[in-house]
Amino acid sequence: SSFQVSSKMGDSTPVEAGTPADPNAVVFLAHGLGGNKTDWGVWVRTLETRFPSWSIVPLESIEGGSKFGGKGVDALGDLAADEMITRIRAAAAEATGRVAIHCVGHSMG
Repeated sequence: SSFQVSSKMGDSTPVEAGTPADPNAVVFLAHGLGGNKTDWGVWVRTLETRFPSWSIVPLESIEGGSKFGGKGVDALGDLAADEMITRIRAAAAEATGRVAIHCVGHSMG
């Protein structure tokens, strides 16, 4: 079976299910308010099994500040950006081609 991968520009490319469209992909997972990286446990295991060449990264830097009365959205954004940039640079240093970046969030993410 296959599915379509579409861009905002309207292009679409058929991709076989289970085939990584981006072999050098980094997938960031942002949890919601009051959550933590373990909220993504099932998804991490599923994506790592289905796409073993991808780097699956549940964000850790925003855990402490994402509680009620925690840090503001701007501060959380800065923390997440710093963590993501560090991971992207590491992936780019090891990659043989381009590195695709995917961001997935739920609730506040």
